[in-house]
Amino acid sequence: MKFGLRAVLSTFILAASVVVPVTSASANGCGVNSGGPFDGGDGSSGSPFLVSTATQLASMETNACLTNSYHFKQTADISLAGLSWTPLGTAFEFNGTYDGNFKTITDLSLTGGTNVGLFGTINGATIKNLRLVDASVSGSGFAGAVAAFTKAGSTLDKLMIVNASVTSTGNNAGGATGMTQGARSYLSKISVDASVSAAGNAGGVVGQVEFVSGTVSDVSFTGSVTSTGQMSGGIVGYGIAQTIENAYSLGTITGGTVYRGGVLARDGNGAGVVTNSFFLGSGVTQLSSNYATAKTTLELADISTFTSWSMTDDRAAVIDGSATETWISHSAVNSGYPVLVWQVDAGFVTVPAPAVVTPAPYAGPLVVNLAREVVKSSGGQRLTLKGYRLNLITGLSVDGIQLNIESLETGELTAVLPVLSAGLKDLVIVSSQGQLTHQDALLVVAAPEATTSAAKVNAGSFKGYVAVYAKGYEGSRLSAKVGNGWIVVPALASDFERVVQFTGAGVDVAVRIYIDRVLVDTINLTTK
Repeated sequence: MKFGLRAVLSTFILAASVVVPVTSASANGCGVNSGGPFDGGDGSSGSPFLVSTATQLASMETNACLTNSYHFKQTADISLAGLSWTPLGTAFEFNGTYDGNFKTITDLSLTGGTNVGLFGTINGATIKNLRLVDASVSGSGFAGAVAAFTKAGSTLDKLMIVNASVTSTGNNAGGATGMTQGARSYLSKISVDASVSAAGNAGGVVGQVEFVSGTVSDVSFTGSVTSTGQMSGGIVGYGIAQTIENAYSLGTITGGTVYRGGVLARDGNGAGVVTNSFFLGSGVTQLSSNYATAKTTLELADISTFTSWSMTDDRAAVIDGSATETWISHSAVNSGYPVLVWQVDAGFVTVPAPAVVTPAPYAGPLVVNLAREVVKSSGGQRLTLKGYRLNLITGLSVDGIQLNIESLETGELTAVLPVLSAGLKDLVIVSSQGQLTHQDALLVVAAPEATTSAAKVNAGSFKGYVAVYAKGYEGSRLSAKVGNGWIVVPALASDFERVVQFTGAGVDVAVRIYIDRVLVDTINLTTK
């Protein structure tokens, strides 16, 4: 069976770099002195030793390099093709930090030995940000593509293992590491595509886990796992006090004569935890307790299967990094099967960007949105039309009188009304497409008489507020439409009144002022 994740991950396989012979480490130890084997750095966290060749990588297998908590950083893709590889941490346990810098190591080949892998034994070490492609390791003891044996206080983080083969004629083989043991050990954000086999304790990510404290989290497996002995698991073969969270296996799990599981084959002491994890049910026949949930292909492709999980289908948010969820499920990603968001962030999984759909411009008939307007008969009032393709309008008239068009755009038109007689009026619109009559578009009313000779209305702005002023209209009803909001005073209590409404500063608004429901004035302003 071909799985979507494997197909995506395989695109990261890079061309092999030029192979150089492996030589012994520099006489200057691990390069602390000038003339060391690396491209630079002093081994500190701020200035790690820089590794760009197979020779430099092999030079780490010295007491001086492995046991002094040094930091190493890979700066180029490295091929180990044709080399007889000695695992780093064979004679001495590695306790430093190796940062793969999201570069690739290809063609690791190793046959024979009790602790086999790119690294042998690591103790209190960190290996992170590494792509390991086309690795083949086999031995008689602990076996893992990245590290054979991961001891207390160690971390494996952001690792991608593609097209690997890990085999042990003994126990404890895993796609990433054969065994993890001790307190404060963490296997996090690991993607494995491999075939794994062992006499016992075979796991897609790790063969055996013995935690006092620590977790296996945000990990995935595709490929196959088999064991001729008791335990065979999609993520972990045998666990003691293990914590597994946010894990999934799309692999084929066979063997495990007594214990076999899609995520975990066996919890050795019953104190372990498995949460938010799933496996493809068609890939395994469970022989042990169901520590995680088996899913069909249809269930995996349906986000509603995971309603209680931290899962999104928002591709745009995952791509731009704004997603806060742990998982993404989308039909365009990994054949619709859920993947972990970190796999996208690290470039291990590709999420196609949503197609940008630009609506075609409106090309239909002229459309005018105009409810009946109440206007005063004295003229000078501005009439605003909104709609589509209004730029096609060539003339407007009311009662046979042409209106003066002040502004004309595709979606909006403004015209000045002439002096009109009272009553309902039709608005006649002439355009390049013909003539349109908007019946009873205007209700023309006589302008209200002011209660005093100095009666007037006005509007202004201060501190984000719009203020409407009325003088000489005591007892009248004042209504003002401010943008999309209304101010209404049923009866003005005095000869001079001011009412306000907050709109915010820097806003262009049209203020329409009505006295006794008759439009008196329209004032356009920008709020201060």
